[in-house]
Amino acid sequence: MNWQKTILVLVSLAWALLGHAQYTTRSWGNNIKSVQIANYAKTPLYPIVTLGEEEWVTLSFDDLNSEAATYSYRITHCTANWQKSAVQESEYMDGFTTNYIDEVSTSSNTYFTYDHYELQIPNDNWRFKISGNYVIEVFKDNDQNNPVVTACFSVVEPKVSIHGEASARTNISYQGKYQQVNFNVDYSGYTVKDPHNEIIVVVEQNRRQDNKVMLNTPDYWEKNTLRYQNNNQLIFEAGNEYRTFDISSERVLSDRVESIQYFDPYFHATLYPDEFRNKKQYDYIEDVSGRYIVNVQFSDQPEVDGDYYFTHFTLPVDQPFWDSDVYLIGELTGNRLTPDARMQYNPEKQCYEKVLLLKQGGYNYLYVTVPKGKNQATLAAIEGNLWQTENEYAIYVYHRPFGSKYDRLIGFTTLWANSPSAY
Repeated sequence: MNWQKTILVLVSLAWALLGHAQYTTRSWGNNIKSVQIANYAKTPLYPIVTLGEEEWVTLSFDDLNSEAATYSYRITHCTANWQKSAVQESEYMDGFTTNYIDEVSTSSNTYFTYDHYELQIPNDNWRFKISGNYVIEVFKDNDQNNPVVTACFSVVEPKVSIHGEASARTNISYQGKYQQVNFNVDYSGYTVKDPHNEIIVVVEQNRRQDNKVMLNTPDYWEKNTLRYQNNNQLIFEAGNEYRTFDISSERVLSDRVESIQYFDPYFHATLYPDEFRNKKQYDYIEDVSGRYIVNVQFSDQPEVDGDYYFTHFTLPVDQPFWDSDVYLIGELTGNRLTPDARMQYNPEKQCYEKVLLLKQGGYNYLYVTVPKGKNQATLAAIEGNLWQTENEYAIYVYHRPFGSKYDRLIGFTTLWANSPSAY
């Protein structure tokens, strides 16, 4: 068996196993870049729409392959834990099982030639009937055994109200290295017969998946109110403000960009070497909580005018971490702790290095370490943990009544530790 066939078998096997694993928003091909999905009509940006309202999510991605391709998609209903649910297609959708992405445009005056695809959900060919989580699977040439993109979004039917705060007052310390999320779920006017067994709550910090929390029971239950208070599972590392850089112009360099140079046949952007911040005092940086924004200066169509730059990251350190790996996190790596996000140590230069192929725009990122054999990152060793850090917390409330086949998403909100960034 040659190496191409071996890779194809491994990819197919991985996707077969994914049927029992959690879906995530990501590319499954090296030629697919800049996968983004969000409801752009609301801020902060999340891929979430309200059932019964005229709202939609927009999925976009670029195909850097020079060969023309046709892309189709299929949408599947998921559980609160992003696995395929037991609901049949006729129960959760109106429309055709498989549809094609028709909105495509080709890049203009770029060294990297690509096709830019966009898809809005719902649309004339597909509409959802029920709330919950959904995944869009995109296939090249309708090869439904090998998706090239998966993109997750949610539909909420607001039946409950959520009120809470993210505070530096925690069970571990006061104004220290952590932040505590406390909140109440008020379900007045909505029937929940067994709150201890029917309600699932998911809490995410800056849309990270490695440290998200899923709660199956409240800490306290009063009439029509579920309280999640002083729960040790809801204590998060405070972290630090996201590092930022802007590569929207090859002529005007932003503060963190050392150079943008053309090395035939492509551009390379080199960032200034980063410093450890774990022993520094808090310094406010305006960020967008780990997101990135595609942008080209003096362009009205950055989605097709934006070029791709090989972007070079450097983190100097005398010796590598022997017991941990170093990763870049943020939406520039899909917030995933995968090999694509792992830094490599260069002993000759005494630094960690990484090169990412990124579209022009503004980016947020952080460095994290992951202990060997673990799957949750920590910010302590490189970024430090400072209680003043602005962090964005998303709270999802799901309801599965006894006998139901799916998790209804009945509430969603966002909270900020400290004041929110203006974006």
